[in-house]
Amino acid sequence: MKVLLSVRGLRKREGGPTYTVPRLASALSSRGHDVRILVDAFDIPECADFSIVKRRDLTVPLWKFVREFDIVHDNGTWLPFNHAVANASRKAGVPRVVSPRGSLQPWVMKQHRLRKLLGWFFYQETDLKNAQALVTTAEIEAEQMRLLGYEGPIRVVPNGVDEPSGYSKKVTDPAAKKIALFLARIHPKKGLGDLIEAWTALKPSGWILYVAGPDDEGIARQLSRRVASVEDMRDAIRFLGPVYGEEREALYREASLYVLPTYSENFGVSVAEAMMMGTPVLTTTETPWDLLRTKGLGWICEPGAKSLREALKVPLSLDAISLAAIGEKGREYIHGRYSWNAIAMSMEQVYLEVSKNPSEAIAMPHLDFCSREI
Repeated sequence: MKVLLSVRGLRKREGGPTYTVPRLASALSSRGHDVRILVDAFDIPECADFSIVKRRDLTVPLWKFVREFDIVHDNGTWLPFNHAVANASRKAGVPRVVSPRGSLQPWVMKQHRLRKLLGWFFYQETDLKNAQALVTTAEIEAEQMRLLGYEGPIRVVPNGVDEPSGYSKKVTDPAAKKIALFLARIHPKKGLGDLIEAWTALKPSGWILYVAGPDDEGIARQLSRRVASVEDMRDAIRFLGPVYGEEREALYREASLYVLPTYSENFGVSVAEAMMMGTPVLTTTETPWDLLRTKGLGWICEPGAKSLREALKVPLSLDAISLAAIGEKGREYIHGRYSWNAIAMSMEQVYLEVSKNPSEAIAMPHLDFCSREI
C-alpha cells in the first residue's frame, strides 16, 4: 500500500509528532508499505525507510501528488497545511484519515476561541466531515470528539514507544539528591508554572527539580528569573534547555520521579518514555494515564498548582529504593504493549478498512463547537 503521512512540520522544538510520525512511517515501511511524509518544514535527519517531501518542492499541484497514494493520513487540524491536504485528497479521490493529535481537545479549543470559531465555520467542520475516519491515541480523545457531535468512525490507536538502549535498573544512592524531572515542550498547557509554584511552596529536602525542553515562548526564561530571585530556591531548580537522543534518555534514567502537570494531552509520549525507563510518573487527569493510579504505577491529580502541591507530597516523601520499585512496576507493565510494530499493525488495519470503502465518507449532523461541554 502507498501511504502518505502528512504533518505541517517535523521540527525538534515542536515535540509530539516530530517523534511519532517518523516512527510510524518506519514501522509501516518495515511491514512492506511504500511510505512518504509530506511537510512544510523539517529539521530531522532523513531516513532510508521513507522519504520526506516538502510541499513547496512539488513539481505538480498537490492533488496530483496525492493521487499517487492509496491512503492519506493527515496529522493535525486547523492549519492551512491540513486544510490544503483535505482539499487535495477530496479532489484526488483518495481516502483520508485524520489524527487530531490533541488539537480538538477542550483546553485547546478554548485558546484563541474566536479565531477557531471562524476556522470552524469556513473549513474545519467540513474537512472533518469529508474524512473517512478519525484516529485518536486514547479513548478520552475519542469521547471528546463525540461531544463535538462527531458520529463517524473513530479508531483508537495509541502512539508507540522506543525501547531504550542499554536499559538497566536504577542505581539508588541514599546519600545522593533525588531528581524530579519535567521534560516536555515548554508551553502554557504543560503546567510548568504550576510545578514551579508547587515546588517553591514545598521546598523538598534532598530533591532537585530539572526542567528540560524547548522554550519557544520564553516561559522557562521568565520562570528561571523568578526562581533566581528566591535565594533558597536557586539551587533547587535547574533549567537545562532542550535535550534530545541519548541525553534525553540519560535524564529519564537519572530521575527518581517524572512530573507532567499538563492541562491537555491526547496521549503523553513522555509519560510512556519515563515508564519505559523505569521512572515513576506523576501527571494529571487531563492525560489518558489513569492506570498509573488504578494499577499503583504512579500518581494522578487534577491540573493546577494547589492539587499538584498536595499530590507531590506522596512521592517526595518516599526513599529512592521505594520510588525505583514503583518505576520498575511501570516498566514491566508498559514493556511490549506499545511497540511500534504493534502500532503499525493496528494502523494498517485502519488503512485497509478505509481504502476498501472509500465511498463511505462520514455523513453526520452539524458539529457543535459551541456545546457547553467543550
